[in-house]
Amino acid sequence: MSINLESRIADMEIVILGICRDVAMDLESDVERLRDSFNDFKKVHFRFVESDSSDSTVEILHRLTEKIPNFQFRDLGKLQDEISNRFERLAYCRNICIEILDVDPALKNCSYVAVTDLDGTNALLTRDAVLSCWQRDDWDACMANQAAPYYDIFALRHPDWSPDDCWKFESQLLRSGVNPIVAREKAIYSRMIKIEPNSEWIPVDSAFGGLAIYKRHLFEGVSYISEIANQGDIAEHVTIHLQMRAKGAKLFINPALINLGWNIHNVPQKLNKRLKRIVKRILWVLLPIVRKKVL
Repeated sequence: MSINLESRIADMEIVILGICRDVAMDLESDVERLRDSFNDFKKVHFRFVESDSSDSTVEILHRLTEKIPNFQFRDLGKLQDEISNRFERLAYCRNICIEILDVDPALKNCSYVAVTDLDGTNALLTRDAVLSCWQRDDWDACMANQAAPYYDIFALRHPDWSPDDCWKFESQLLRSGVNPIVAREKAIYSRMIKIEPNSEWIPVDSAFGGLAIYKRHLFEGVSYISEIANQGDIAEHVTIHLQMRAKGAKLFINPALINLGWNIHNVPQKLNKRLKRIVKRILWVLLPIVRKKVL
């Protein structure tokens, strides 16, 4: 990347916000990769919120607090005992992150906010990928892309590509009697498209993909919400992004902001998995006994 891109953020500060639970396996490597990738900022702050971990996540967070400058976390303990719904719990923890952003005096000079997952989602993130966001200046938020098919369909809203809640669409198909394999393919896997890193930026109403970089002002007067009246559970990213969009925010997937490749969500798109689904689809039609076993 050019010196010019580096200079655009050299005098700026950024805070990286994340929520975590049982991420001991990937946490330290994720944080080190984030430090390296955002190193061109004048100062990088870390503020994490943890709850309900049964592994060594909390111990690692304490160690990182001692090891890394500007690193802090808040331990919410056994939050699941108070908030049993997973989606509500995610939204609550992310709103704690916004509260920290609002009240922590050490973050007052942060011009940008990065929101990230901490479960190995940033395994391929690089400094160049982050700097690519500053090739343009007409955005309010940049969302990550993957080197493999784009995986985060639940948080995605795009008028043509993914206009609705993928899981609710699958449920509608199933209620209509559609073959479950066909329903999953149509509602989920068909939307997991490969976006080449040199593609044009994609304007979206919502996206995440494990990492998003925002201009700080977007978090003023908005919050994460886990449920919409008469619609049930919804991705918390969708609700906050719709609030941002209502204020005129411009959100994009930046194809060059690669943070991950194949993972548990998009691996069914691999050729061998697709072939297996095709075979199962044929057997479903031809062999009633197979249909009973699948059900």
